[in-house]
Amino acid sequence: MAAFDPGSFRDPAGRVVRQGDRIFRVITPEKAEETKAVLDAPFFRRRAGASIVQTWVPSDHDRKSVTSAIPGEFPLVIEHERLEVISYPFEWPFSLLKRAAELHLEIHLEALEEGFDLSDSSAYNVQFVGTRPLFIDVLSFRRYKAGSYWSGYKQFCEEFLAPLLLTAYRGVPFNEWYRGNLSGLDLVSLAKLLPARARFSLQAQMHVFMHARLMRRIKSHDGGLAAKQGQLPLASLKGILRGMLSYVRSLRPRGLETTYWKDYEFNNSYLPEDAERKRTAVRAFVENAKPALLVDLGCNSGDFSELSIAAGAKSTVGVDFDQGALEAAVSRADEQRLPILPIYQDLTNPSSSQGWAASERGAFVERVQPDAVIALAVFHHLAIGKNIPFSAAIKWMVDLAPKGLLEFVPKSDPMVQGMLAHRGDMFLHYTEEKFRQELARVATITSEAQSSSSGRRIFTYER
Repeated sequence: MAAFDPGSFRDPAGRVVRQGDRIFRVITPEKAEETKAVLDAPFFRRRAGASIVQTWVPSDHDRKSVTSAIPGEFPLVIEHERLEVISYPFEWPFSLLKRAAELHLEIHLEALEEGFDLSDSSAYNVQFVGTRPLFIDVLSFRRYKAGSYWSGYKQFCEEFLAPLLLTAYRGVPFNEWYRGNLSGLDLVSLAKLLPARARFSLQAQMHVFMHARLMRRIKSHDGGLAAKQGQLPLASLKGILRGMLSYVRSLRPRGLETTYWKDYEFNNSYLPEDAERKRTAVRAFVENAKPALLVDLGCNSGDFSELSIAAGAKSTVGVDFDQGALEAAVSRADEQRLPILPIYQDLTNPSSSQGWAASERGAFVERVQPDAVIALAVFHHLAIGKNIPFSAAIKWMVDLAPKGLLEFVPKSDPMVQGMLAHRGDMFLHYTEEKFRQELARVATITSEAQSSSSGRRIFTYER
């Protein structure tokens, strides 16, 4: 049954429609001919399937099947390649948000060369396949009109540039700030947060400080690049976009060099034989499960995500809250061309349904539905570090995927001893036997084995 995607209502030119596992976009009469021209444009054909989502016109039978199930008049229907994972800008590490910004600007410049423009500059127009950015909003392309300004300028500054600058200048991760306001970071507030030295940057002056002053003066959320009167020559528009692209490319994150978990793969309490036990267990689990999509909870630098790919997983989503570890995982995926997408999540507060009617942006567990999950050295951080109820933590992990590999870390382990050192042991029910009982209550335990000399134990389950 075809149905509108709840997050696609803002575009008056069309809507995204889901029909089973297929993704369609229905287009209004006013936009149909222009969209056909976009699909035939050389820049679009060059990039389709590589950096623009693969798109085609379906058969008349499929078109009628879609349009007959939804209200409205839509003379043109196009179909997109289905992406296995949908992620959001507030979940991306710095390098991926930067990569998405660069792609947006590069595509805009290339489209202008062939007589097309972009109507907006939303960060949600980009998705990732592994660490490769993919532009997905075909309807944001339109024919260029002589003298046009960059209509998505303010949006680009708020959804791309401002979060990057917060981390580049202040070393403050943007993720939670961004999640708190789905439209990005307010430029007036950012101008107050940036250090004095940022004022010596011509680009920061133009795109943040002067922009913020303009917004305060007009007291509106429609602050643009310049006044509405007059026209902007095409060469000037291209120059502005190239300048922004150069500025974005120059940005580097601060404060990620020495994060606690970044080098955990190499600096931990495991003996060499313990590390090999764990790798053997992961390899055997993945070879048996053969997941199309695997989620690696607490992925650190992506060591076990890489191992999972080698063992037969087609792709993985690596989840962590440590920014340095996520950047290391991105580098690993890039260097070895691995289908790994590292994203930011606090497992005690994962991305929830947000936006209009709490349905515009789906929750993490709605968008990421893996065939298997691995959670190594994660459970004690939830149960002891964050006081998540024992049964609830296990059930959440089991609900995430039909098959999984979970590691239990006992109180005798040095890591748990360190966590208990300054708070006392009030976790009387934190035992291996209790873990086994709770896991058996919601799933079938298919195997278990010791994974370290300190008593860590790995369990595999099936729902």
